[in-house]
Amino acid sequence: MVNVISKGVRYKGEDVPEGQEIKDIETELAQRWFNAGLASPKEEKDSKKDNQKNQQERDESQDGEQKKYPYHKGGGYYELSNGTTVRGEEEAIKAQEELESE
Repeated sequence: MVNVISKGVRYKGEDVPEGQEIKDIETELAQRWFNAGLASPKEEKDSKKDNQKNQQERDESQDGEQKKYPYHKGGGYYELSNGTTVRGEEEAIKAQEELESE
């Protein structure tokens, strides 16, 4: 399923005006529309960068301190600075070091 921007199509019995977003279109149908020039893909934000920025904002506590990563969530699970969860302290440390070296 993909989201597209209409260039004036008829979908589910209704006219969709140019520039309107249509959500959750079957990929095959969307591809046919792209090929025919009836729609264009909806540009997605760089979600990885957005997620990292949002994670950093969430990490700031009220006193301005930041979480230290990998952050122990409990039960042997650790959160990395990019928001992913890893099981095991050694694996978390290794994965966090790889993230910081990028």
